[in-house]
Amino acid sequence: MRWPSYGPVSGERPPPHATAYGKVLLTAPPERPTRRTRHTVVSPGVLAGQLARIRASGLAVCAEESRLGEVTVAAAPVRGPEGTLAALGVTVATGVPLDRVTAAGRVQPPRRSPSPSP
Repeated sequence: MRWPSYGPVSGERPPPHATAYGKVLLTAPPERPTRRTRHTVVSPGVLAGQLARIRASGLAVCAEESRLGEVTVAAAPVRGPEGTLAALGVTVATGVPLDRVTAAGRVQPPRRSPSPSP
């Protein structure tokens, strides 16, 4: 006799609205943005505008929003079958020419050629 499998399957990421665990987490009130430096964006409208531009360009830049003297460029979303799983980025000191850093982040990985049919 084979017992049914319960619980998450390794690597599976069901949407929060389709699990009891996720529904509990969705009931938590959204976290209010807190200011870490004078440059931190805390306005919901400004943040929404930034997120729209990031979706369009695939590039996020945070200049001294988390720590003074630090600029982070998240240059490469890591995507899986169900969307973005993580982001790879680089953090540089304030004063490093950002055009050089962002240009490196826009380099596209080579396309994989289709696997030959057996």
